[in-house]
Amino acid sequence: QSSEDIPAGSMATDNGDILLRLKERKQWADAFESIVILNAASGGAITLGDIATVRDGFEEDGFHSRFNSLPSVEIEIFRTGDQSPLDIAASVEQVMAELEVTLPDAVKLRIDSNRAEQFEDRMDMLLENGIMAMVIVLVILSLFLEYRLAFWIMMGMTISFVGSVLFLPVMDVSINMISMFGFLMVLGIVVDDAIVVGENIYEYREQGMGFMEAAIKGARDIAGPVTFSILTNIVAFMPLLFIPGVTGKFWLPLGVVVILVLAISLLEALFILPSHLGHSGRGSVTIYGHWMHRVQRVFARGFQAVVDRGYRPLLDLSLRFRYITLSAAFTIMLVSGAYALSDHMGMIMMPEAPTDEIEAGLRLPV
Repeated sequence: QSSEDIPAGSMATDNGDILLRLKERKQWADAFESIVILNAASGGAITLGDIATVRDGFEEDGFHSRFNSLPSVEIEIFRTGDQSPLDIAASVEQVMAELEVTLPDAVKLRIDSNRAEQFEDRMDMLLENGIMAMVIVLVILSLFLEYRLAFWIMMGMTISFVGSVLFLPVMDVSINMISMFGFLMVLGIVVDDAIVVGENIYEYREQGMGFMEAAIKGARDIAGPVTFSILTNIVAFMPLLFIPGVTGKFWLPLGVVVILVLAISLLEALFILPSHLGHSGRGSVTIYGHWMHRVQRVFARGFQAVVDRGYRPLLDLSLRFRYITLSAAFTIMLVSGAYALSDHMGMIMMPEAPTDEIEAGLRLPV
């Protein structure tokens, strides 16, 4: 009983939970020698060192851990500071390569589980999706609006993400699995406000306004709806900042990342983007710019023809027979819902995903 670590609960503070533990576990011979065995009434004490010889050594006991039918020792390595998981994994592999040369042939080293690979896969997924999103935005907006406007809207996405990364250390949030999931989640939301503002500015340009005048009027007209739409999304994620306990520590980075990206995207869409678009007409137009403009005008005329000859008549017909349109939409919704709930379309709440490890529990007879 004199050599035990005893947990004593936890204390909740403003900076986090403090775990309390009485650390009395002895590790070395001199610590065991000082354990009191008997206290006399006169005040004297008999210690373990008085009645026994205590020495440091190793217990002759069999190995309890085996791998591939051979005795094994497992070492788990974690970061203790601000190191990146990728740096830790690289350091471990370097140390293993240096150590393996000094070991006898009968002793082997191997990495059984490398969680840094999951971190790297999530980061690669984030970068791939981010680049793909920027390319798609650039191509589609170049066809529907113009290539300069598309470029600055794409840059708005980049500014929002880079700006949020710069502010993460201030919020005591690192790049981890949860925060990267937040970047993936907000990736499809962040571009909406910039597109709305840019399209409104482009509409005033089409009416013959100058670049600066169109930028000011277009941004001012749409500032209210864009601000409230972004604030609505921010409010939806704010409860994640106030979850108490250990669960709150896990979900805090997700809320911080989403709120930072949305807030910076709002500032970018209302102030930085209009400034870029207001000055974009002052530069010289290259041969590539003329070619892109001709392609965009051809596509725009074709798209407008589809709208005038196909979409507009269908819209007029739907509005003229609005009750039939509403009934048809409601019927389609019911049929789709019934099909989804039927046996024709399966539903799996927790889909099975490939994994690198297989766990098995064995229950043997007593």
